[in-house]
Amino acid sequence: MLAMWSPKGGAGTTTVVAGLAAHCVARIPVLLIDLAGDLAPVVGSEPSRLGWRDWLESTHPPGSGALLRSCAEVLPEVWLLSQGDVGAWERHGGDLELPEAAVSAPTLRATGVDRDAHSIGASVADAATDGGPDVATPFRSPTVERAFRQQLDDFEGLVIIDGGRGEHPLFSWFQRRGAASWMVLRGCYLGLRRAAQSRARHGVPDAVVWISEPGRAIRARDADKVLRAPIVADVPWRPVIARTTDAGLSLTRPNDVIAKALAPAWRTLVERSGITIATPAPSVRAHDAA
Repeated sequence: MLAMWSPKGGAGTTTVVAGLAAHCVARIPVLLIDLAGDLAPVVGSEPSRLGWRDWLESTHPPGSGALLRSCAEVLPEVWLLSQGDVGAWERHGGDLELPEAAVSAPTLRATGVDRDAHSIGASVADAATDGGPDVATPFRSPTVERAFRQQLDDFEGLVIIDGGRGEHPLFSWFQRRGAASWMVLRGCYLGLRRAAQSRARHGVPDAVVWISEPGRAIRARDADKVLRAPIVADVPWRPVIARTTDAGLSLTRPNDVIAKALAPAWRTLVERSGITIATPAPSVRAHDAA
């Protein structure tokens, strides 16, 4: 899992997440988790009615495969888990009936087990097997948390989290469970200052994706000195990248500028995840040969 975030809003985290996801298309399954709220329009999708908020609030044990069924399938083997229609699952008693056309967001099915009795018993069992409940968990039910964690582990592909500013408790939950932490940072003094201050909460990031802007005195090497974290990509600020992002074409018609800039970060991500990619995407192959 890769958790991406920025200590200051407007740095371009969502754009970078979408740019990395574009490298995955037709090459490897990818699950995008949107904690910031803007990823759906950037990748040309609508958020599903179910989402991660339903997982946090529910006390009803989900069935096998419920994680992907609560996502919107943006493209073949590209899934997006957004916040969803807050509380929709709970308001419908754990069995939300969706129209047949909404195939990208089917419901998390009830199992027919009494909710309260099962949750109490499972909570005791989870505490016994997992070494006690996690007092900082954002999940209401240890059973649901355990299912969410297991289904994430079972996902055969890359999981990329858009953590926004890293303030949501679920972002910290991902970090505690081994997600790599990549910070998106641009040459802004306030951003660099907040990045230094954030080490007390999130620790030193595993890597930094730097956004280069013309006219900025602060450079990537300054971030390296302050954070002591490697720069895995240097993305130039270009209006054409913003136009691609605003049009929702980040996955279907990715911009060559950001594709080339993020190619080193993509290779680093794949190497650290241990996943083998047999054939590079045409855009990456062309840039590597240039």
